[in-house]
Amino acid sequence: MLVCKNSRRGIKTGRPTLCSGLFVLLFICPRVISSAADPGAGFNLALDYGTASVWYANGTAVDIVKIEGGPAYKHFMHSVTAECRLDVPENDWGQQKLGVMSFQDYLPTWATAKPVDPNADAITWMIKGLKAATEAYVEEPLTAVRISIPFTISRGSSFDSTMRTAVESLGLDYMGARLGSTAITSIYDLEGECDLNIYPTPDHKTTVDDPERICLAIDYSRAGISAFLVSEECSVTEIVRKFYNTSLGADANFAGMRNQLSRSLEDLTCRPFDDLSYTYPSELSELLLLDNLGSTYPSEISELVLLGESADNVMLHEILEEVLGRDYTALKAASDKRADVHLPVFAGSRAVAMQVQAHQEYISTRMWDEQRQDWMKRTSRQSSINGGGLEETYNTAS
Repeated sequence: MLVCKNSRRGIKTGRPTLCSGLFVLLFICPRVISSAADPGAGFNLALDYGTASVWYANGTAVDIVKIEGGPAYKHFMHSVTAECRLDVPENDWGQQKLGVMSFQDYLPTWATAKPVDPNADAITWMIKGLKAATEAYVEEPLTAVRISIPFTISRGSSFDSTMRTAVESLGLDYMGARLGSTAITSIYDLEGECDLNIYPTPDHKTTVDDPERICLAIDYSRAGISAFLVSEECSVTEIVRKFYNTSLGADANFAGMRNQLSRSLEDLTCRPFDDLSYTYPSELSELLLLDNLGSTYPSEISELVLLGESADNVMLHEILEEVLGRDYTALKAASDKRADVHLPVFAGSRAVAMQVQAHQEYISTRMWDEQRQDWMKRTSRQSSINGGGLEETYNTAS
């Protein structure tokens, strides 16, 4: 029990009384605890379908729904992956780099005209369905969502703008889109740990940094494949190479399809990984080696990460066994263990749901700390002001 030392009623009656601060805590704490315990919601937008998951503060996750996309949704998602330069923002590069903002960007939302994006309707129905199913499960309205996708984009790109328009039109805060193949490193426990002191001396270095490692991440579905060679060090990921193709999905059935997919994955994983004399494997594929001049990567693939509804496709694994050789058995065994915990088709939505929950918990904790510190300061000032008067009352009562 919290007792007020200078309470007039307590002094006169000899009974302890509760501070007003306790009532403040009773009002604040439930809200903070409730907010921190609220699950984070994450959606994954694949080429042909969408998934939704929620992540709770205790580390448990629930996969809510998988929805097949309509014709407009599929057409839009396929058209995005068909663009040659997914990474380039729609705005001028120089302005994007410098962060230049127009005057309209500084105006409140009610004073600006909401842009009309014809592509937003194509994904709004999908997001609306995922939102409704998630709210039906958690039995409360969603406030924010983060979305995972099978390809890379940049903030400010046309796709990012379309996504923001669609999400915000449903009353949700848009927490951005993330590449599923890199977002899942957290839930798959593939984040290395390093000494927080970036300039340690031999006497002060307390931990041994985890080594850099190379992961092969593949998102495979009926509609296509996106594969990435990812470098991970100190929980920081970097895409070394990437490959998209919407003609080599699990539903593809044409002469030479298997050979083309095999050749593409062989080119993606050929050593050395920092070789800049790379060539495109085929005219139907987009294989990019990012500008990593001066970088030296490990020579072996440490992890195999599989996502998507066709992650267990027999032909895909036959090709991976051929491409990875003797390393395939160990890599697949580790991948299967992760798949037992997180189904590949829901891994993307789970990963961003965990990020949303962590962000909400951080915000709630920070708000609680600020409110507690503010209350303590006000209580301290009030005690200083009333201290003399209360002491005089106590002497009179005696």
